[in-house]
Amino acid sequence: MIAHLKDQDETLVINLRDRFPKFQQSAAVFAVASMLFYGWETYRFIQKLPSWLFYLNLQEIFSNYSYLLVFSFVECLIFVSAVILLNFLLPKKIFMDMFVARASLLALFGIGYLIYLAIAIGESKATQFPF
Repeated sequence: MIAHLKDQDETLVINLRDRFPKFQQSAAVFAVASMLFYGWETYRFIQKLPSWLFYLNLQEIFSNYSYLLVFSFVECLIFVSAVILLNFLLPKKIFMDMFVARASLLALFGIGYLIYLAIAIGESKATQFPF
């Protein structure tokens, strides 16, 4: 009886491991997501840098940039965790068979759409402020 339960537990653990992608696959998706997040955040940092030079010293600018890097890293981890959770919940045929390709496309279109929204909203609000 105990040996039978132990075999069932091992089978369950093996089945759960099969539902998650390998580390190399997750790392590839993380690379795509981090390229998008870090690229967008660096672009925004470079946009704000000229105005920051007027009232922030160099230490405060580096502090802001390091905060931005850490925040982008956390965003990437949250995004990849959500993609892995989506992979776990969906049937294996839908997402796991081509995990890197489908997750990378999800990253490109999902994060790309959020960047587009940020740009569109930023342009629409640009004329509302006098400065």
